[in-house]
Amino acid sequence: MNEPYRAKRAHEAALRKVDREHIATMHVIAKACPHSLMRVLGLIARHGRVPFFICAERQPPGQHFRVEIEALPDMAATALLEKITADMSVRRAVWLECANTQPNLDA
Repeated sequence: MNEPYRAKRAHEAALRKVDREHIATMHVIAKACPHSLMRVLGLIARHGRVPFFICAERQPPGQHFRVEIEALPDMAATALLEKITADMSVRRAVWLECANTQPNLDA
């Protein structure tokens, strides 16, 4: 398969419409490191996902990120969460049940 064809297919897949019930939201708390968000987004990209929504804000005790992506199969979602939490700048990462849910990060 030639490169332009693969690039076109990847672009089309990234732009396809996804129903709201197939969107997963991850909430991450990280240290105030300038590279934290890019590392999280890089790990998401390695799973072949392009975020629909990214929100990042600086709050005590560091940075809070919310990223919405097309839902992954359970095993892949668990593996992604493990890789993100293994990053030294990440303090906590959780999948939310739905986009409007506030995470319980004290647990």
